[in-house]
Amino acid sequence: MIKLGIYPDIWQDQEALYYFLAYFMEIQTFYSTAAENNEAIITGII
Repeated sequence: MIKLGIYPDIWQDQEALYYFLAYFMEIQTFYSTAAENNEAIITGII
């Protein structure tokens, strides 16, 4: 997949982890809040 250029070439950069974790925490909070409120989330990959 790397040879095909599908994965970004950012994982050697130490800052990439912090970038990823910031968005992961935001999404985790979003899903957690929805679950606490018995709300559904519809996700699509386009």
